[in-house]
Amino acid sequence: MIFDLKKKEDKKIFRIYKKAYKNLKKFYEFKEDININVFVINNRDCINALRMKKTPKWVIGFSNPKINTIFILDRKKFSKESEHKYSKAKYERLITHEMSHIFFYRLMNDLKSPAWFSEGVALYTDGNTKVMERPKKFENFLKFYKPGSGMFKESGFVIELLIKRFGKKKLLGMIKKTKGVKNKKQFEKLFKKIYGFNLNCKNINKLLDK
Repeated sequence: MIFDLKKKEDKKIFRIYKKAYKNLKKFYEFKEDININVFVINNRDCINALRMKKTPKWVIGFSNPKINTIFILDRKKFSKESEHKYSKAKYERLITHEMSHIFFYRLMNDLKSPAWFSEGVALYTDGNTKVMERPKKFENFLKFYKPGSGMFKESGFVIELLIKRFGKKKLLGMIKKTKGVKNKKQFEKLFKKIYGFNLNCKNINKLLDK
């Protein structure tokens, strides 16, 4: 596949980028600088080619932490190339979300993490937990060790709850120590070591009552 890449100036994206970068660097407590490239994609065919598979129309962005690069759909193409309606706030959350993945995997110094965990942190840091429908209880997030439809519904709120009850420092420690974790069993063992209880929906729901 051949792509025609051109450097461009986009003041709106740059303003979002600067704000997101500052907030994410503070959240992840990074001292070093990270140069993150932003690729603006024009159509669904290009997204499919880059992902090397047919993507659902809700996919409007993704990241490649190996090369510190995020890919986002052109805001002018939302109505034609996705199922989303464009808004400034949504576009800001999209860019922040994908940038958050770069910081997450850099902090972990690895590229493998439970999908619900990495997506949950990204959803928390991009502000989506402030606008999404809040679940009354947690039932399904642990099903998404690998990506799947529905993994966004609860995961951000689980991260929000962990930070609220145990603080951000413990979460950052969990991210760092996830390096080298190869499967669900190992991740759950690590979680119990750090948080002191077994990772299951029943125990997470108990935190709602505290």
